[in-house]
Parts: sequence; C-alpha cells; structure tokens
Amino acid sequence: MGYLSSKSQIYVVYRGSTSIIDWLDDLDAILTTYPSCSKCEVHKGFYGAEQAVIASVLSNVQSLIKRFPSYEVVVSGHSLGAALATLTAMDFLSAGITNVRLFHFGSPRVGNTAFANYASSKLIDHNRNTHYKDIVPHCPMHERFTHISGNYTLCTYCT
Repeated sequence: MGYLSSKSQIYVVYRGSTSIIDWLDDLDAILTTYPSCSKCEVHKGFYGAEQAVIASVLSNVQSLIKRFPSYEVVVSGHSLGAALATLTAMDFLSAGITNVRLFHFGSPRVGNTAFANYASSKLIDHNRNTHYKDIVPHCPMHERFTHISGNYTLCTYCT
C-alpha cells in the first residue's frame, strides 16, 4: 500500500500465492454468502483471506484519502492477489470510496454469476488481464463460478 504523487493515486496491491496458507485459501473453493447483494456468493477461501486484512487496509486507505482527497484509489493483484483485489475494490465501494480503479492479472473466478454481474455493474473502471496459457483464470470450475467482466488477453507470439 502506498501512493504516488506524480500520478495522484493511492495503491493497494496484493501478491499471488507464496505459502501453504495461501494455497489452502486457493483450494477452499466452497461458495459462501456475500453480504452486499442478494443471491451473491463468493469463494470461501478468497473471501476469508480478504476479510482477514480488510479492516487494516480500509483504515490505511481512508487515512491516505484524508491526506490526499483528490487521489484515485487503484487496487491491483496477481492470481490469488487478483481475487483479493476484486473483493477489496468491492469493499471500498461499500465503504463509500467511489474513486476506485481495479486492475488485476491472472484472476481466478471469484464468485457465482450473481456476484460477477453485481461486481461488474458496480466497478466502473476495471480491467481483468489474463495470459492465454495461464491456468489460474480457468479456476475454479465455471459451473459454479463466473468471471467479472473486463477481460484483456495478454500473450506473446499469439497467432
């Protein structure tokens, strides 16, 4: 977390999986209720990991917004971090932070179709970037989980 004065932006960035605990969160692919919208459900492991840090993240971002009220908030992440970034951006919106941009890379599917539609409608400025050979964006299975909108496929030497 930090800010860049030359861009007038506050940044919250999550890393991908690096530990056994991260991998256990990745594998906890049970749908659980998402409280902000009716019929929305999200990946239990991702949601638990995000909820474990969101109070501190939100407090720090709110402090930075008080210091820099005109700055936009950019939330980003890769892989597991992309899932956490999606949930964090949604929590920021619920907390009244409206100047939020989401950029994430190699995101797995975070929730069910109701959540994907809800998040896609609420996140005004978001980009979901994937590499065509990355397995993570294909997880968890699409029968229960759906991507939010905004995909850009990144590839080297695509034909």
